[in-house]
Amino acid sequence: MTLIIEKWDLHPLHLSYHRPLRWASMEEDGADFLLLVLHSKDGHTGVAEASVRVEWAGVNLAALMVVLNEIFLPRLKGVDISDLVATDRIISRIPEQSLAKSVVDSACWDMRAEAAGTPLWQYLGGRQEVPVSWILTRQAPEIMAEEAGQITGDHGIRTLKLKTGQGLEKDRKMLRLVRETVGEDVQLYADANSYYDPEDIVPYTELLTEAGCVMSEDPCTIMPDDAGRLVCEASIVPIMIDKHCRNYFQAQTYLKWGAAAISVKYSKSGISESLLILDQADSAGAQAPLGLSANSSFGSLSTLSLAATRSPTDNLLPAEESFFLQLRDDYITEPLRIADGVITLPDTAGAAVLVDWDKVRAYSAAP
Repeated sequence: MTLIIEKWDLHPLHLSYHRPLRWASMEEDGADFLLLVLHSKDGHTGVAEASVRVEWAGVNLAALMVVLNEIFLPRLKGVDISDLVATDRIISRIPEQSLAKSVVDSACWDMRAEAAGTPLWQYLGGRQEVPVSWILTRQAPEIMAEEAGQITGDHGIRTLKLKTGQGLEKDRKMLRLVRETVGEDVQLYADANSYYDPEDIVPYTELLTEAGCVMSEDPCTIMPDDAGRLVCEASIVPIMIDKHCRNYFQAQTYLKWGAAAISVKYSKSGISESLLILDQADSAGAQAPLGLSANSSFGSLSTLSLAATRSPTDNLLPAEESFFLQLRDDYITEPLRIADGVITLPDTAGAAVLVDWDKVRAYSAAP
């Protein structure tokens, strides 16, 4: 079957949060999203979402739409995207622009799955049930502990990622309160977003050890060099690399260097490149959990379909794809639900039928 791209649509949206969120680089009370819809000549459809933040991807809605409309999508028009090699050649030929590449790549995968009559998770060879974790963003320690108790109680989530980087004493208090709240059966790991200096690595990871954290993500800036190796050797818990590992080449570099774990993100490497990174991590014996892309329920389907291809193991961190619970509303026809820490993926072929187009119009945003 050929899938010749004929046209496309772009739908910019803005969705609000239940409460303002504080990230390392910004605070926000909602987020912008861009929905890409590809149409083939014979009526097949591929849909994917990009979560758009200047601080994360270097583009806003207007810039991303220009990049897609003027650079990537015209090159894709008339191409048979059932040919994975030809499609990848077109997408990868353009330097940079990781978010644009990821959303185009994912929409192509969705169209292939729709044409095959299978949901994307099954088309990729995955399973329908995917365990997920929850991320506690920076707040007062008491509030973070309260949220930890609520999210584990309401949704049965058994792994929490704690955003540290509020100073050693405040982080110590937060870690202690969270652990006291959720008990010993909940797995914890921490992400400092490179807040600490290399000389802080011992006292910082001592805090993590006291709370029973199994992983330390980006405690400081770590490059794949001798200085980075010294930091990893001094750390009391394994370190996961995220910030400076954004594509397959960088992942290869860190894995050959000996990284214990790398974070694989749909927003950085789409589906095609992420599959290559996951294979490389497996070959290197490293962990490679699917990291936060901060998508809506609908947008989460791409990352969750990737996560579905991973065989559950005792030491594997679940996908960080529960962010949609932060949103006041969504535009998916059947909201994703988390029960006992697990999402059961929809069994529909192609994601377009899951879009609530009335809500897409209602939440339309000016680029």
